[in-house]
Amino acid sequence: MQPSHHLLLHSLRACLGSAPAAVSRRVQGEEGIESATLAMRSSLSFQFLQALGASGQGGLPSESLKALVAQIRHTCVRNALLQRRLRQLVEACEAEGVQVILVKGLWLVHCVYRDAAAREAGDIDLLLRPGDVGRFTRIVQRLGFTVPPKGASLSAEAHSTNEFALRHPDDGLLVDVHWSLTNPVTERQVDEDLLWQRSELVDLAGVRCRTLKLEDHLLYLCFHAAVHHKLWAVGPRCLYDVALVLRQPPRPIRWNELVDGARALGWERAAWLMFSLVEEHLGVAIPATVLQALHQESPPDAEVRRVALETIFAAQEQESVYRHLARMLAPGSTGRSLSALWQLLLPSRVQMTNQYGVCPGTPTWVLHLKRWALKLRDWTPEFGALLAGGRAQREELSRMRQLQQWLDARA
Repeated sequence: MQPSHHLLLHSLRACLGSAPAAVSRRVQGEEGIESATLAMRSSLSFQFLQALGASGQGGLPSESLKALVAQIRHTCVRNALLQRRLRQLVEACEAEGVQVILVKGLWLVHCVYRDAAAREAGDIDLLLRPGDVGRFTRIVQRLGFTVPPKGASLSAEAHSTNEFALRHPDDGLLVDVHWSLTNPVTERQVDEDLLWQRSELVDLAGVRCRTLKLEDHLLYLCFHAAVHHKLWAVGPRCLYDVALVLRQPPRPIRWNELVDGARALGWERAAWLMFSLVEEHLGVAIPATVLQALHQESPPDAEVRRVALETIFAAQEQESVYRHLARMLAPGSTGRSLSALWQLLLPSRVQMTNQYGVCPGTPTWVLHLKRWALKLRDWTPEFGALLAGGRAQREELSRMRQLQQWLDARA
């Protein structure tokens, strides 16, 4: 890892009380500027400034400080807008008898970070029961959201994704609607009835909202980063999210229930990997019996942890071609690889509207052309570097394949 990576991790450890708080004297010159830039790119400006302490500046130039503060102000404003939109959605759904579960984002902001300036929610992630998607579609249409034309449900033709990204034309805020938390093509299905049965009601700044049970939420954070994204372009904030839930949970964690839940969902390896990284690099201890129950560590696992941390810091683009190649080349059923290839080459109309926004009247073939023009622009340099034998590109692909293989293996 680069010195700036170590400095940012040290800053996060200081925020968690796992390292000496005097970080400011280490923030000097180019290394300090690079660390500040990495903190902003990772949406960790609040934590980076907090670690600098009350004197606050160290050797950081005023331009970097202003940029960090500006991101924190943006976070406050965006979270306030998301909170208002969440209230509107929850109240409208309650009036129609449609239950929703809030996942990640605003739950982390209010129940874990407990400071609207400390973490940007990004978007609103809602989980619905599949049978309620049609009614929810009509609800959000009345609220002014842009939905598929001709009254089609959000889930129409979206069986390969199980999610739909809604945007409101007034503010552009994203509401990511799920009727399953897993991708049916590339991930193992889970019994989501159990998640609904165990869900909890919480108060989010005056909004009474249903969320995943604490233990399930912690497991889902691990799954989302390690399995869904393969740690690709998620940045170190994914580690800090898990670390902060462990350090200051909304209530005491019931470790036996967490282990049982991980086994029932098939997320033991994802949880073990994230917990191990958090313990090693952010200094938050996890009971040894829990780690052993999740996965019996072996010597090769040290290499997996190293590769995982490198991936967290190395990958920048979520849609890099290497991520797709690793998914298709990893050992597994031929059918799954072919499904992943089909999803990549010819995604459904709903997947494309997730990317470009709903385009009433636009032919599907036009959306495909638009998508492929963008992909060719983005992927041609990566393919060129890979074919030319670029070392960095080969290493990225190798890391992705190694993580995919380890996560797919059954204990």
